Amino acid sequence: MNTWKLKPTSDLLSPYVEYIWALQVTTPSKMSALLLPNPAANAILSPSTVQHIYHKNGLKLEVQGGHWLSAYTETLYVDDEYPRQLIGIKFFPEGAFGLGFKQTIESSHKVIQALPSCFKWTDEMDINQPIETAKIIESQLLAFSSPVDTQVWENVHKARLSINEGNNLDLLPISRRTLERQFSLATGLSLKQYEQMIRMDRLIWAIYQEQTDSINWSDLAYRFGFSDQPHLIRQLKKAIGVTPKRYLIEKHLSIDLFGDFNS
Repeated sequence: MNTWKLKPTSDLLSPYVEYIWALQVTTPSKMSALLLPNPAANAILSPSTVQHIYHKNGLKLEVQGGHWLSAYTETLYVDDEYPRQLIGIKFFPEGAFGLGFKQTIESSHKVIQALPSCFKWTDEMDINQPIETAKIIESQLLAFSSPVDTQVWENVHKARLSINEGNNLDLLPISRRTLERQFSLATGLSLKQYEQMIRMDRLIWAIYQEQTDSINWSDLAYRFGFSDQPHLIRQLKKAIGVTPKRYLIEKHLSIDLFGDFNS
């Protein structure tokens, strides 16, 4: 498997794009990779001949070539049965809105949608040439981006950072009701959904780093603010789609998101 990820070099893009990434599957696997709930949209580019197969709640979602992967609150699985290559842009949760790309996406709750026409896989893109390929992606972004309501983006951006840092949103100079509306508009998620996803992401990362199968679930429940151990396990199973015991066995197959790997 060949992977890399790079932060954008453009100062105009860095507030909106977390990084540009690539993934090349060279050794197919019969086991599906687990994609954990994700609050950020990804524009995924690949050759038009490449088929991508996702599974969600027992449903099979197929797409050919490039596609848009919206924020999603339930586990996805993706098949790695065939060799394939992908190059993606991972936006910050409010990033696609800030650059105007969210307006080109259908106003629906579909997780997988058509890729905006400004993103194209070209012959010049080469996964084995990260810097050069990332520059091509950045040029596509800069050529077609159209920043929207700056004030809304700034409000949502500040709120997201406050949540990430564990700060009280009441300290922001905006009413909770207005912030709820703007956050949903920019990210497709409610504030509560985002808060829950951040907490679960940190919990799963803590479990992932465990070097033993014998985990103190009561301690984890206390550390991450769950009422008790059963509550933590129920929420964990809901988020990752499998029991905690099975996750501990298969965690090496799990990634938070396309592109969330060590480069």
